Formats: sequence, structure tokens, C-alpha cells
Amino acid sequence: MTTRIHVLTAPRLTNAGYCFLWPLLRFRAALGETGISIRLLYDLEAPGLADCDILLIEARALGEMRNGHQARLLELVARLSEQTTVVWADNYDSSGQVFAEILPIVHGYWKSQLLADPRMYGQPHYGGRIYTDYYHSRFGIEDDTAQASTPITDEALLRRLAVSWNMGLSDHSAGARWMEYFYARLHLPLFMQAPAGFHPPAAPRPQQLSARFGKNYARRTIAFQRARLLEALHGRIATNRISRTAFRRELRSSRAVLSPYGWGEVCLRDFEIFLSGAALIKPDMDHLRTWPNWYRQAETYYPIKWNMSDLDAVLESITTVPVLAQDIARNGQMLYYQHTAGKQAAGSFSTHLNQLIRSLSQDTQALQKQPKPNTTETTA
Repeated sequence: MTTRIHVLTAPRLTNAGYCFLWPLLRFRAALGETGISIRLLYDLEAPGLADCDILLIEARALGEMRNGHQARLLELVARLSEQTTVVWADNYDSSGQVFAEILPIVHGYWKSQLLADPRMYGQPHYGGRIYTDYYHSRFGIEDDTAQASTPITDEALLRRLAVSWNMGLSDHSAGARWMEYFYARLHLPLFMQAPAGFHPPAAPRPQQLSARFGKNYARRTIAFQRARLLEALHGRIATNRISRTAFRRELRSSRAVLSPYGWGEVCLRDFEIFLSGAALIKPDMDHLRTWPNWYRQAETYYPIKWNMSDLDAVLESITTVPVLAQDIARNGQMLYYQHTAGKQAAGSFSTHLNQLIRSLSQDTQALQKQPKPNTTETTA
């Protein structure tokens, strides 16, 4: 029996869209062997869009519509939900900001990274993220325009949340940007290649630490963590931006690399670090879940506290216990390799997607009992 999945995406992809599609197209043959067929469509009102078993809607593809014409978006998705099983694929960067208005009218809400305790979505978070809320409440950081996430307390709705896959399940090697560029214009799966250029963790690494990142964000609650880290590192190492080529060279020469949060906790840099064979240092990720489980404390990354009080201790351990840094680097690289380029990568993703499909509620009557969505035009 074939499960027909239509994927609504954007004709001109963002990087996030490319990463979202990468495993679906890269592992298409393996999915077909388990009875899953994938078809891409590019218009929310396209004929035959709902002529499938599951309609998977990439959230970023409809970002502009959500911001400017939310009422129309909710109306169209509600109509589609009456015709087929609809899944909202939230491929935004953070574990926060669930699209509360659409949750009651879809059968499933697959998110790239999910809070480990879904009940946390029942609380409003300043800045829409659990870590921006932390910096607001702990350090008094405020944004020019205050905003908070919409609490979701209905347990039936929370059960629709599931972890899908994130930007890590893609190619982050040196040629990936060209692959993305050509795929966005030609839509040929041959531009979905496995990552290459895995650099051995045991290779000579004359530089102890790399920390190349900026702090210029429109919201102070987002910028605060980065600004504080840069302040702590001032005068100790160079942190200014350098060219992509120089940056990749530095990653391969570094024992460890610091990767703070940005608009979300998960960053492309994390996987570039895995690829380079350096050890990842990152603010604690235990509050969220990903698939695969990329962030395993003291196994695939060095965690630091959100208040950064243990930064010096972590940096010192990299110098004093280099064998641990190499083990962490090796584990992170192996995990990334296994799920993107390894022999079991396709089968692993296929199993995960099949599990997500089995977990979907097929009871459309339950959807019809939910309150009608608010169709008032809003701007996110």
C-alpha cells in the first residue's frame, strides 16, 4: 500500500527549505521501498493539492502569507483538512513559537525541534523563546517591541506536536551552497548530495578555540547571549568575521568551536563543526528534543550554562583534557555522518518518517469538534 505525500513548498527555496526537502529527496528511493511516494507542489490553491494521503505544508514557504493574510491562510488550510490529512511542518529555527492559530485545524504539527517538556508550551515566553524569556526574567533584557508566545494548554492539541527533522539533516560541506543555488533554480534532485570532506578529529589542530560570530540582532533578547560571550572572549581570541574559506580552514585547525544561539538554538554552524572534526561548544540544549538526538552532553558537545558562568571552566578543560575534546568531536562527526552519508542513513530516515506517519491522528471528526480558528488578520 502506498502512502502518497504531497509536500507544499516554495518554488524559490530558502536555505531552511532546502534543508527541509533534503532528506525527502535524497532518500526518496528508500522511502519508496517502504511505500511512501513524495510529490512537490508550490501553490496552496493548486488543483489536486489534497489528492493525497498526507499533505505536508512547509511553514516557511507560507511565511509571507501568514504575516500578511493569516485569515486567508487559515481558511484554506481548514478547507484542505476536510479533504485529507494535513501536517504543518514548522521548520523555523527555534523550539518556541508554535503557530497556535493553525494547531486546531491540522492533524499533525511536526516541528524541527521541540521543547523536551511539551507542557512548557502552556506558558507565555517573552520573545517567543524559552531562552529569550530566561534572559528577560534573569537579566532584565527587554526588546523594543515586546512579544510573547501564545500559551497552548489543551492536552489534545499538545499531542499533535511531534519532532520531525531539522537543518542538520542536510549537506553542510563546502560545495553545499552551490548545490542549494542550482536546486532552487532547476529543481533537480541530483543537487541533493551527501556531505563530503569530513576532516579527521585526530588531525593536527594548532588552535584551541574558534569563536567567529556576530551580535547584531534586532531584538536584544536574541543578541544578549552572543554579546555576553564576545565580551568574555575579548582580548583572548579573534572573534571578527572572516571569509567563508578562511572560516572553514579555521574550523579544521581548531580543537573546539563555540556556537551560540541565534534566532533559534540549532545553527548551521553546529553541523559545519561536526564536519570539520572540531568539538562543539554550545549553550545547554537539554531543554529541547531533535531527531536525531544531535545534542548529547559531554558526548557530542560541551554544554555551557545559559548564564555562561562555567565558560572558563569548559575552555580550560579543552586544553587540559584534549582527549575528551577529540572524543566529543569524533562522536559528533560520526553521528552526523551516520544520518547523512552513512549506509544506514536512508533507512534511518525512512523509519523515522514512517513512525511520524503512524502517530498521526486520522480522526477528522475530532478536528471538526475543535473551536473554529480566529480569522482576524494579524501581523506576526
